[in-house]
Amino acid sequence: MDGGVMGDVWSDIPPINSQAQERLGYPTQKPLALLERIVQASSNEGDLVLDPFAGAEQPCMRRRS
Repeated sequence: MDGGVMGDVWSDIPPINSQAQERLGYPTQKPLALLERIVQASSNEGDLVLDPFAGAEQPCMRRRS
């Protein structure tokens, strides 16, 4: 995806399947790849990112590097 215009539909990130290691059993859990893309698209390197909802026990705060 480097250098291209991002579209409205991101079909290159598959949903979490029932046997995935990252699956925690929450019905609204999002794939980590999707969360990483959103963080990278909406922050700068070195920024502190907060997820106030801390959904599905995924990392709620992390420093982008």
